[in-house]
Amino acid sequence: MRILFLNPGARLGGAERSLLDWMAALRRHAEAAELALTVSEDGPLVEEARRLGGRCHVLPMPRGLERVGGQRDPQVREKAIAAVLAAGYAVKLRRLVVKLAPTVVHSNGVKFHLLSALAVPSRTPLVWHVRDYLGLRHTIAPALKLASRRVTRAVAVSYGVERDLRALLPGLTVATIHAGIDTDWFCPGATDGELLDALATRPSPEPGALRIGLVGTFAHWKGHGLFFEAIARLAQRTDLPAMHFYVIGGAIYRTANSQVGTEDLSASIARLGIGGMVSSVPFQAEMPDLYRALDIVVHASTAPEPFGRTVAEAMACGRPVVCTDATGVRELFLGGDAVEFRRGAAQALADAIAALAGDGPRRAALGCAARATAQRQFSLDRLAPQALDFYRQIIARRR
Repeated sequence: MRILFLNPGARLGGAERSLLDWMAALRRHAEAAELALTVSEDGPLVEEARRLGGRCHVLPMPRGLERVGGQRDPQVREKAIAAVLAAGYAVKLRRLVVKLAPTVVHSNGVKFHLLSALAVPSRTPLVWHVRDYLGLRHTIAPALKLASRRVTRAVAVSYGVERDLRALLPGLTVATIHAGIDTDWFCPGATDGELLDALATRPSPEPGALRIGLVGTFAHWKGHGLFFEAIARLAQRTDLPAMHFYVIGGAIYRTANSQVGTEDLSASIARLGIGGMVSSVPFQAEMPDLYRALDIVVHASTAPEPFGRTVAEAMACGRPVVCTDATGVRELFLGGDAVEFRRGAAQALADAIAALAGDGPRRAALGCAARATAQRQFSLDRLAPQALDFYRQIIARRR
């Protein structure tokens, strides 16, 4: 079995980390499988895929095509230019696919979903790994509907995404397979708050302060502004222990207007008068120690969350999590594993953080329960047989 993965970029966001875990699960349980990866740029994803034994190919994407996408609506001129560039790029991609002769082509991003429908020969099974609510992408919905006719089968990252996909593309065959993570790597361990402080851009908190952090890319919908509003409300309370807050992550994608800038985040912090309570930690390739350094991990997405990888990682590290009730993320935990708050409600987020900040035993109990759930729900040993069975069904049906 030879699997060719397609991914638009090579920076390590949640989709890319999940792709690496999918590849690692296959490598661990199907050593004979040949894994290959095609990306539009060189970067950390390529290095990590090669470490897993994958053959990597960089097929540079024209900048005009690279920047179109995200949640904004492209202008007519941008769409026209992108369509011309996509046609030329699809020809190059098709040549590469024919040369590599994969058993299955596995697309891991919306741009490659569309391009693969043009580029992958009809005799080769094509898989779309859907990690977004495509029903929210109104401007490309017609193109997705047309391209989906070429898809052999899709895999959704959550049941919420599956429902959305079935509503948008009712003729598409879809299976849900939750993402996996390496629960041997993301695991409980010694905490070191000073590590966070050494990486932070602002002074260290006072001794004994609880460390509370939001981890994520700087996408507009990841809820950084909501997090800051909740901090401003907490700052007004005098009945809580000392707390310091961290924003961990950065802007890693090149799609135009898809992310908030550091200047905008700094402006929000200054406007709310919480500069002395918030530190920023740049994107880190290795996250387990940072999760362990936090007393509470916050997930604050303001849009429906397809999965919520940071929630799974924090749970695996035995950290108590405060998270939004945004669709897909609710599938990650059972009662008693995390604290939910109403999506988009700053006061509800502040109340949830306050309740945990003042209750050490509850934080410890949540962390233990979260770890147990993560080992059961997210391990690569759980993912591998599901992924292999998914491919085997496709190949058997094709034969």
